[in-house]
Amino acid sequence: MKKIVLILFCLPLFGYTQVNPGFCEKVNSTLSAINKEHFKPKPLNDSLSVYVFTTFFETVDEDKSLFLKSEIESLSKYKLTLDNVISEQNCSFFDDFFQLYKKGLVRKKNFIDIIEKEKNSLNFKDTIFFTKAKLEPLKDEEKLKKLLRKRITFDILETIASKSKNKDSILTHFKSLSKETEKLTFERYKCEINLLLSDDSAIIKSLESTFLNIICSYFDPHTAYFSLDKKDDYISNLRTSNETFGIVFDNADSDNLFVAELIPGSVAFLTDRIEIGDQLIKIKTSQEEFPVQCNYFSKIDDLFSDSSKKMADFTFRKKSGEIYTLKLEKKTLKNIENEVFSSVVTKNNKSFGYISLPSFYTDELNENTVSKDVAKAVINLKNENVEGLIIDLQNNGGGSIGEAINLVGMFIDIGPVSVLVDNEGKKTILKDVNRGMVFNKPIIVIVNGFSASASEFFANAIQDYKRGIVIGSKSYGKGTAQQLIPLEFSDKSTGYVKITKDKFYRINGKSHQKTGVEPDVYLPNLMENVISKESKAINALDADNLDYPIRYEAMKNDFSSAIQNSTNRVNNLDYFQTVKSINSQIDLYVNGDKKPVKLTFHDVYKNSHLTDTIYEEIKQLIQTTFDFEIKNSLAIDEKIKHDEYLQKFNELNKKQLQSNAYAFEAIQLLLELSN
Repeated sequence: MKKIVLILFCLPLFGYTQVNPGFCEKVNSTLSAINKEHFKPKPLNDSLSVYVFTTFFETVDEDKSLFLKSEIESLSKYKLTLDNVISEQNCSFFDDFFQLYKKGLVRKKNFIDIIEKEKNSLNFKDTIFFTKAKLEPLKDEEKLKKLLRKRITFDILETIASKSKNKDSILTHFKSLSKETEKLTFERYKCEINLLLSDDSAIIKSLESTFLNIICSYFDPHTAYFSLDKKDDYISNLRTSNETFGIVFDNADSDNLFVAELIPGSVAFLTDRIEIGDQLIKIKTSQEEFPVQCNYFSKIDDLFSDSSKKMADFTFRKKSGEIYTLKLEKKTLKNIENEVFSSVVTKNNKSFGYISLPSFYTDELNENTVSKDVAKAVINLKNENVEGLIIDLQNNGGGSIGEAINLVGMFIDIGPVSVLVDNEGKKTILKDVNRGMVFNKPIIVIVNGFSASASEFFANAIQDYKRGIVIGSKSYGKGTAQQLIPLEFSDKSTGYVKITKDKFYRINGKSHQKTGVEPDVYLPNLMENVISKESKAINALDADNLDYPIRYEAMKNDFSSAIQNSTNRVNNLDYFQTVKSINSQIDLYVNGDKKPVKLTFHDVYKNSHLTDTIYEEIKQLIQTTFDFEIKNSLAIDEKIKHDEYLQKFNELNKKQLQSNAYAFEAIQLLLELSN
């Protein structure tokens, strides 16, 4: 479910607040667990202090709008001592960071009020500079205010510029547009700052979480701290079912929520009363009642995300003005978007199976798992007499390594699939222990830069066993496994730390950590050079090779001719040439020197529409369809025939598949391999 925007509007008096005494316990418990369980724990020394100190200010003040250089320097005594005071279980340093953070927020709020009262935002003649370089904190308050004024002015002008690609049309209505946009922009700025200043306990809770996660990230980018509710969110993202009221809201302005979507089959959907566009007025739970205003958005978000809050009264207003109230109870729904999708694809009178895996999901009871769903899909596709199989792992960020092992086992006879090394150097050979294959015909695996972890594990094994051909672009590069470890505190609260505990290697001894899986056939992917990968992550573990010979028997398949023919096709296909051209333009835009922009409508409009041509090219490209037929297996037709939502989702998936150039090339490969 999409998250509603969290916005609050309330400002308490500025005062001194002592740090939660339990914070130090959380820090030390987290560090203790990491030191004990992490694959490669680091010593707690000055390096930790420097990293936490520097990263804190980079995180909470990324745009350098809160702190002066002198204020950061006033806390510089902690830059080399945080490791010491934490070891001594003395977290009084937190008060200093809290006070400075709140001081920066209050000052920023005052600046916003002053700038708004000046009422000359669009008459502010200056230039705004964009840079890829790391921003330095400013030296005095006047410069801080001027920078904020520049950014507000730019935001207003950019919002107006984005209204239309017809500049003359905007200029015709510029006066009314600017008045409305200026009002909404200042409301947004004030709402965001007042969210942070809603109460001291909210600031403390936020900063504690920030500190804890920065400390965790010192060890590697995948180690993280979770409160109980954040842990539930993390787990729910890996499930194929979730509890929900079934409503997705959109905030049309900073103070209102409107129904944007009703999830079919949900309790809200089945009421037959709630309609798209209805405005949410208030919510009442057994504990409290609150109106839907800017200062209560976080409570609404808590209600939707907290698994313990199952029932509430919702009051809506229809467009006609009618007000009505409904009692809604959360209902467990299948997260269909996180399930396997399968179809039959046909070209030149030959049929192949297509299976898309959004993640390597599982559940606590090992009942709803990706391997079981893939097995069912394969059986259904075999009944359609398919002569090959496409396994699409594009954008699959991973999940259960156990499920990846199960999946590999469906396509190889028996044998090792990976080597897992733990924090003590112990090596465990992960094996497929079941003889036989669920499917023994040719397979093609598709990956891209968002395919990570378990996806890479699977692709590695397919390559190493010469079981199939991997095509696409280089994968993400995550060769580590994490474990969620509970922490119990003296106040009886619970926290969790997700720790990188193991590293896995291919059976040939190589690691794809940081480097990614190299496909057998490279297919250019949109924006592949600008997406974030493991190699760009701070503190990512390095790649290395394992001197630990593993005996395994690869198949005798020779794919060299098919791979070469595929490479030739890709190099000559207009679609992929267009992808390369667009990527070159994107790279130039992202990495090229940014020119300063004068704060006039004409200059901001020009700057805002620099990428219009690129987006038009992308829009046309992704609408390209390819010459192959798609149909459901008989089993899928039977499954969805009485479910309108499943039918709708199935048609959407088939439409996307028809425009999947990577699946089309996989079909071309299977045509050759099946001859």
